[in-house]
Amino acid sequence: MTKRIVLQVDGGGILGITPAIVLMNLEKKIQENRKDSNFLIRDILTLCCGTSTGAIIAGCVAAGISAESISKFYSVDGLALFRDSKNPFITRLLQPKFNRQPFLEKLDEMLSKVSPDRNSRVSLGELPASLILMTTAYNLSSHRTHFIKSDETQDKQIQLRDAIAWSSLSAAYYFGKINVPNYTWTILDNSTPPKPSQEKGAVFQDGGQGTQNCTLDFVLTEILARKWDDDEVIIISLGTGSQTKFEPYEKTTKISDIGQALKYLANQARDESTTIQEMAARYVQHKRPNIKLFRLDYEAAKDYSLDDVDHADVYKNAAKDIVQSDEFNQLCKLIC
Repeated sequence: MTKRIVLQVDGGGILGITPAIVLMNLEKKIQENRKDSNFLIRDILTLCCGTSTGAIIAGCVAAGISAESISKFYSVDGLALFRDSKNPFITRLLQPKFNRQPFLEKLDEMLSKVSPDRNSRVSLGELPASLILMTTAYNLSSHRTHFIKSDETQDKQIQLRDAIAWSSLSAAYYFGKINVPNYTWTILDNSTPPKPSQEKGAVFQDGGQGTQNCTLDFVLTEILARKWDDDEVIIISLGTGSQTKFEPYEKTTKISDIGQALKYLANQARDESTTIQEMAARYVQHKRPNIKLFRLDYEAAKDYSLDDVDHADVYKNAAKDIVQSDEFNQLCKLIC
């Protein structure tokens, strides 16, 4: 039976410190087992996907950047970027909170170090054929999330740094949208059968601004579509801290019509998106024991904003707890 290992990373801005540290420890365990300090986790992956900050991590993994370097980027450079790249407060209503350029320059620096010709402008088609990279971006034109895949013919010419930026450096309020006039996509109408038409131009926002901040359900879709469902599949799903959403029955019965409307306006479906995807993956695992899910996340004390650098120690300590967990140790034994 073929063994396929899939890496999926949630969005969360600087909260990406947690999955970056977890990934670094996982890569070190593999290196120790193989007695090869240069071995990369990329070399055992079949599919690598992420949204927002997860797209940065997944993209860097696919490019051949070590997990240790990715962890350093988050724990050191990322904190500095979020502290030092703010636009002036007096112009905040006219421009995003952060200047995107310093983030792009750091990303280019990281990508150029692993490129044979020291060029950060590597295309998706130039990534290893043995690994599929998938990133997400929400398109204001199509009103849906787009999935950019390194093995799709129409996506191979897209530069890796662009695929990452569309997903991670385009959040409303924080960075602002990214206009991509030459991006082509297909729209299906609601006819029976649907009528497809080609459209040109996308206005991308952070992939996590739709309902796909976690892409576990689309990992399952890829497994099914690519006929991997009879193989041994190990899904490594890395979270960035979540709060369990729960309200007692006695309390919810007292919610007024206005209260229901406010929950609707606050996009109540967004709260469900990660939970329902994890439940779906666990259901599949229960029915298909050859598909194993390792969801490595932590219960957050609150919903930290994606630029909350003041709680960096919380994200780091959460990673340490995950690495010391039985779930992490079971994962290491299985893939080592």
